[in-house]
Amino acid sequence: MSANDEPTTARSAAPRGRTPSSDIELAVAPDVLVRHNARVLDPVSAYVDPAAARGLTPPAVRSTVYIAHHLLVRDAAESSAAFTLLRAAAGQSQVDVVVKARDERVRQFVIDSPDDGYPIPVSLVELVPNDDRAAPAPDAWQVLQTYRSLIEKHDGDRETLRSGVSLDHLLTMSPYGHFTPYGHFTPYGHFTGVSAGGVEEYMMPGSGGRAPVAWLGGSPARNQSLATRRPVVAVLDTGIGEHDWFAGGVVTRDASLAGWLTDAESDDQGLSGQLGPDFGHGTFVAGLVRQRCPDADIIDVKIGSGDGVLRESDMIHLFQAILARQKSARKDNRPQDLIDVVCLSFGYYDEQTADLFFDHKLLKPLQALAHEGVAVVASAGNDSTFREFYPAAFAPHSAGIVAQPDRDHVPLISVGSLNPNQRTIALFSNAGPWVLCHRSGGAVVSTFPADANGSEQPSVDTFVPGDGERSTIDPDDFTRRTSGGGTGGFGTWSGTSFSAPILAGELAQALIAGKRLDELSREKSLDRAWAAVSDVVGIQRP
Repeated sequence: MSANDEPTTARSAAPRGRTPSSDIELAVAPDVLVRHNARVLDPVSAYVDPAAARGLTPPAVRSTVYIAHHLLVRDAAESSAAFTLLRAAAGQSQVDVVVKARDERVRQFVIDSPDDGYPIPVSLVELVPNDDRAAPAPDAWQVLQTYRSLIEKHDGDRETLRSGVSLDHLLTMSPYGHFTPYGHFTPYGHFTGVSAGGVEEYMMPGSGGRAPVAWLGGSPARNQSLATRRPVVAVLDTGIGEHDWFAGGVVTRDASLAGWLTDAESDDQGLSGQLGPDFGHGTFVAGLVRQRCPDADIIDVKIGSGDGVLRESDMIHLFQAILARQKSARKDNRPQDLIDVVCLSFGYYDEQTADLFFDHKLLKPLQALAHEGVAVVASAGNDSTFREFYPAAFAPHSAGIVAQPDRDHVPLISVGSLNPNQRTIALFSNAGPWVLCHRSGGAVVSTFPADANGSEQPSVDTFVPGDGERSTIDPDDFTRRTSGGGTGGFGTWSGTSFSAPILAGELAQALIAGKRLDELSREKSLDRAWAAVSDVVGIQRP
């Protein structure tokens, strides 16, 4: 048990309806695919080159979502064997390869840290149609298969070449859900129809779906005379909106970390005026951190928008930028710039877990942060499946990519969701040995942008002379225009996205209890982060 009286694990009641599945079929809203030039890899029809499939047992793929004109390459120097083979493979699909310019701060960090052990020189390569106007649109999966087949004819280090190139996955923030006229979608989750064993109840207002509520309590009170610096939680999300809870320096918006991400999307509501499926997500997450650790400072790193998706390539570069910031803070003696906890409420499903080619390029930068003493918390996903959801599945477990905790790295902590009774696991929550703990995630209450009011209307709205305006609840009006016993800017929502910040806040609170936050060295950061993880989650340092 943790000090906050929430269990770190929970036992499900006898299953009634759907239980976690071993696999899922991913479905993505068409406008999201168009906006990001993304494709869903269909396991039934996906082409696997016979030469590329050599050594695979079975030679199969699973559903994933990827950027059609991107590949990630470990060594993109034009003289490298990987780049030479990749260019030849792309040529067979009538496309050229172009290495995208790296953020200068990250590029310089990689150059300046050759002996660090974590340079992570991953480059983003763009596939561009050649001059032949009849050429088909680039397809990264097709080019990747051709590249892998060419490796079998190469005399170099085949193992390194195989792992050197991979897809640029599309990640989702995926709280559990929103409604479309065709059924229930998450922006990057499986299409479930309207009767799939009770999971859809979490989408409905009153059963855990996004809906406004009246908050009658006050703002979490901060201790103005802490004996140590405040712990810093970085919220990598859709951005934190204006709200009374975040005034007075509670939230710092760090555009230097997020401003260079590719093709940043706005939160424009479009012609319909409807709030996006993940509109307010970052604000909601920040409010949960605030509830569990009122004394934490929060860094707002805007990495996505209301459509709730982002690119793996952006995340790799962002983690490198955070690592560079962390090292610079130590070098320049600026403890106020240190980050103690990173909250990740997003992830993806890989296409070939057992593939000898597959290389999780998010893992190294996350391990680099862990080596610096940064505690990382990741949501387990909301598709009611045993299938590994990354980066949460990087949590240490015996059958995982990270098999056991390492004394010199703070373990990534994956977190699933509990129902309000704190006894049963939420039906949507992913499962498996890689899910290390659970926190509230069904029908939680938190902050919402206080000026948010979408185009939906109350089902009944009337004016009664002598009594005034009367209506049912406006389902997307989070504002408060007059006084009357409540504060605007609060709502309910469900998802493992919201279990992660609860745990992140608990870790931050445990860091305050340790009273050693002013010690600047990497070793001290590692010690205090490990102590917090052991206290809150129960994982002991080897």
